[in-house]
Amino acid sequence: MSAAAGGRLIVCPTPIGNLEDITLRAIEALRSADVIACEDTRTTKVLLDRYEITTPRVRYDEHAEKRATPGLIKRISGGETVALVSDAGTPLVSDPGFVLLQAALADVGADPCALNAQTYLIDMYARHGFVVDGDEFCEDGIPHVPMLRMQPS
Repeated sequence: MSAAAGGRLIVCPTPIGNLEDITLRAIEALRSADVIACEDTRTTKVLLDRYEITTPRVRYDEHAEKRATPGLIKRISGGETVALVSDAGTPLVSDPGFVLLQAALADVGADPCALNAQTYLIDMYARHGFVVDGDEFCEDGIPHVPMLRMQPS
């Protein structure tokens, strides 16, 4: 079975803390999706209300993941767009969503889209005075954590 034209899964980051820390692309993805799979529909409703987004929500937490996945895959294969969100941050980073992503890739042949999110790793550097020693910090795209050190107060 392959995804019908337009059917897709969008992994959509949500703000951690401040509701205004959301990208315009994420807002548009949430507005244009046919359904939003939420870790907690009540938490997501607060964000959606802030941006006047009326897209229907379905529960997609660790307890509902295996039960809800077949219905969401059916929607994707039928040409619908499913946006996957967690309570805060990017889904799949210690949040539900892996089962849905794997099914979208394997069962439907969908081409999931993961939207960019802010990263708190950079915020950590800025807020807590971490010093990054140029080339010693990152080699071949892999950070060398021991090169981080706290700046004296």
